Amino acid sequence: MTTAAKQYARPWLLGLLEVVLGVAGLAAIVIAPVYWVNGMTQAGAGIDVPVVVVRSVDALDGSGGRPADVAVDLPVGTAFVSTGDVPPPQLSATNQDLELSSQGSTVAEWALVRGGVLLWWGAAGVAALLLRRVVTRVGEGRSFSGGNARCIAGSAVCVLVASQVAPVLPRWAAALVLERLGMAGAGASLSPSWQVLDVSSLLLVGLLLALAEAFRQGEKLVRDAEGPV
Repeated sequence: MTTAAKQYARPWLLGLLEVVLGVAGLAAIVIAPVYWVNGMTQAGAGIDVPVVVVRSVDALDGSGGRPADVAVDLPVGTAFVSTGDVPPPQLSATNQDLELSSQGSTVAEWALVRGGVLLWWGAAGVAALLLRRVVTRVGEGRSFSGGNARCIAGSAVCVLVASQVAPVLPRWAAALVLERLGMAGAGASLSPSWQVLDVSSLLLVGLLLALAEAFRQGEKLVRDAEGPV
């Protein structure tokens, strides 16, 4: 006597996931461009960009501090020489990076800073809508219908873009800010805090691709079982 296979997701849960993914995906796709455009209207105001110290703090004030091979902590509120008519930038500590806050920002700097958010939320929104299609088909009993594998693979690409590409844009903005302030080039004390690979996100991408392959093989088995039409 065989026992019925256990049901892991009730219809109400699948329905709830479908609604949540749909609403979250649409909200992210709509809000992200608005947030990006709003940022570019703030040109001239203060902007915060991630930087890392590549020389000692003493070297910043011209006192001949020794160069350092690794990043060193800076006190909050460290002042720099002002550039032109704009106030001098200030440094503030964060958990992962140091942030250089500077007045006199440009449209390009804001486009890059907010561009990282645009890519992140946009990719997350697209991934949510793709996974919503998968959940819908699973709820309809069409788990291995054509398209599910492609949707899961597409969501993996979105995760890759959000985790590896989006964080680079604010670093490019930092390069522009340092160039504008005359703090770039050989012997500079600050450098953009370039993003290292996010291994955990790459693992998630790999798992999604493996899941996509499992669905692809399931779709192939269904087609083979149905035979030629």
